[in-house]
Amino acid sequence: MSDSMTLAVNILGLAKSLLGLVDKLRKVDRERRERIARLFENMRTSLVAASEEIRNGGVPHGLCSELSHHAESLADLIRIEVGSDQAEELEHAMTYVCPDNTMALVFASEQEKSSCLKILDEASGKFRALVNILLSA
Repeated sequence: MSDSMTLAVNILGLAKSLLGLVDKLRKVDRERRERIARLFENMRTSLVAASEEIRNGGVPHGLCSELSHHAESLADLIRIEVGSDQAEELEHAMTYVCPDNTMALVFASEQEKSSCLKILDEASGKFRALVNILLSA
């Protein structure tokens, strides 16, 4: 699997992990839920922008840097609700997703590009679901 596919799969895995924490996150007060939801929305927006850039033939160089920044903020924000160990695991998972903050998505073939875009779109949808769940709690 190429670095680009690995990156996309890892981003999707992170989104799925965060969905697994939604019951804990629903229990926080409204203001904190809104802050968490804004971070998820920022992550979703980064993914949508990256996908759009890829579809237009560009290379989203800043994706990892943006996602890493959001993940660090998220880990700090949810540490109380999920515990320090789990917050650090999430932060570490993001480091694993983007080991080099300057990593760019580059594709070996159109088929790989298409597959990667599907995965990024799925991850984006999961972040949208997180936002909706938290704002409706």
